[in-house]
Amino acid sequence: MSILTKAAESLQSLHIHYASEQRDRGIYCSETLATALSEFQSLTKFQFEFESYFDDNNVSNANKILDAAAQLPDLKRLELRNPPPSVQGARRQEFLFDTFVALRFLRIGYGSGSGCKEVFRRYQFPALVDLAIAPNFSESSNLAELIAAIASSCHPHTLASITIKPHVDIMTQNILFPHGILRPLLGFPKIEKLVVDDPKCALLDDTEIDLISSAWPALRVLSVHDAAPRLAALNKDIKVTLQGLQALLERCPRLEGLGLVLEATVDLLPEKPALPLNKRVTALELSNSPVIDPRRVARVLATMLPRLNAIHYQPMFNIGVSPMASGITGKKIFQRWTETEKMIRELRNVSVKQEATVKQEVTVKQEATVKQEATVKQEAGSQ
Repeated sequence: MSILTKAAESLQSLHIHYASEQRDRGIYCSETLATALSEFQSLTKFQFEFESYFDDNNVSNANKILDAAAQLPDLKRLELRNPPPSVQGARRQEFLFDTFVALRFLRIGYGSGSGCKEVFRRYQFPALVDLAIAPNFSESSNLAELIAAIASSCHPHTLASITIKPHVDIMTQNILFPHGILRPLLGFPKIEKLVVDDPKCALLDDTEIDLISSAWPALRVLSVHDAAPRLAALNKDIKVTLQGLQALLERCPRLEGLGLVLEATVDLLPEKPALPLNKRVTALELSNSPVIDPRRVARVLATMLPRLNAIHYQPMFNIGVSPMASGITGKKIFQRWTETEKMIRELRNVSVKQEATVKQEVTVKQEATVKQEATVKQEAGSQ
């Protein structure tokens, strides 16, 4: 331990990986490491990986290591792989409200849904800015519970970026309807980035878009790919329409990255917007998004997003459910989005040519005016 104590004076980054075969060796699985970790007062980055938890004692020791990490005053970045689950029968007050006072970046990978949720139940993150999680979910309701736990442990005026990419059993037909899954985060006005990719949930419809666009005016990146189109037969209201997209673009002027499930099979915009709504977005990321009339959709999108140059469409064939909309196969939908992209580029080229023509006409008029004024002056001088 003297070696660790000496290193603690200057060490800034520490990575601990505990493999299953190491469970009977070393200090990785004992309370000793938790005691030693408290000496690492200069630590700014800590990576902690556990491959498996084989008994409650091992889980308890892992929790003590995290408790020790929470007391490090300068820890800015924490990366957890397979965070420890709760211990059956543990007294809640023993570990509740430990606080990572300086932590700004948190990464959690390959943990169970309950293990990830436990991190936010046990700890507070008042300085957290950037959060990324890749949990393993067995039930779609885990996502709603996780988001609620995140909202309860982070500061609303600090958290700015959230990325959640669950590993789910996508063949399971237990799909969660949008009962305000994202609403616990509406009180976080500083959010600039939200990425959620869960093919078992329906997260966004026009109502939810209306709420988050009003709550997050600083939003720069929104990427949500979910089960909305597969629920269309059950609930026709579960969709983000072109009208919902218009509201989002109007209220979030900084938006520059956009990925979602867009329902474009019906015309919900009788007239295209009078003015461009966003000049930052150059590409759309779409998944399972049905479209019927590529030409009309292209005109609307080209007006909303005058710099839009690409539509990246992913039909999500791998989820075990063939994307269908009005009898149109996924391949046909892909072809129609390709047509839409081509038409948008053509419209953009026409617009660029029109702008060039207008500029040229203005230049010609200005030159003619200058010549006319020069002629008048010359004639006045000769007199």
